[in-house]
Amino acid sequence: MKKLLLAALLSLTLIGCESTTATIERSQYGDNWPFTVEAGVLSCTEREEVVFASGRTIYALNGAAINSGKYVKIEEIWADNPAIPGTKKSIRDILNKGLELCK
Repeated sequence: MKKLLLAALLSLTLIGCESTTATIERSQYGDNWPFTVEAGVLSCTEREEVVFASGRTIYALNGAAINSGKYVKIEEIWADNPAIPGTKKSIRDILNKGLELCK
């Protein structure tokens, strides 16, 4: 787990932007965890791009990150919502936490 998080932090450093980060994992969110990976690093860059890094991949979470074109689409690890077939789990809590990092 520590190697995973270290790799994610290294990835954020390699993209050349300063950021504020928080480690998040499935155990913190229980059934509300919206990703297919177990943990990662949530960040807000100096450009207010909210991103989630897992392994060596950085995923865009908000419009600023998506529009930058620098990050992978979150859909690759976004979990299906078993309660409503054809939809994804809400990322609202994760996104809000990321936006708090921007302050």
